[in-house]
Amino acid sequence: MTTLFHPTFPRSTDRDRISFAPEAPLVLIADDHDDSRVIARVVVESAGFRVAEARTGPETLRLVRSERPAIVLLDIVMPELNGWEVARRMRNDATCSGTVIIAVTALAGAHDREQTIAAGCDELLTKPVLPRILLSTLRYYADYPPK
Repeated sequence: MTTLFHPTFPRSTDRDRISFAPEAPLVLIADDHDDSRVIARVVVESAGFRVAEARTGPETLRLVRSERPAIVLLDIVMPELNGWEVARRMRNDATCSGTVIIAVTALAGAHDREQTIAAGCDELLTKPVLPRILLSTLRYYADYPPK
């Protein structure tokens, strides 16, 4: 598992679990594999985040612009537009340029990491991602629940 920018993550505990709240940050899960989206949804919602889902690059861009998620969990290998192109387009669009982008991908080579950084992703998590790592990363970027 690879992370680009942050220190070792603490273990998740039951006290870290929070109930859903309307003001909870929205996380957009963008992945063309149904099973991956379902698993990510269960993990992310278990921590109280709200969730939206997209299956393709164009759908991801449309939802980012209309729903304004705090964080996008972005698969790199997707149909129509890959995750790198989605990230580049987000960074060049004033309506979503500040959205946190966490690449979640099985692509783990050095060149892949370089492309992920160059595309504008804030973080890279390599699949399979442990739930505690995913939640720690989301909490780090969303500061949720507030300290």
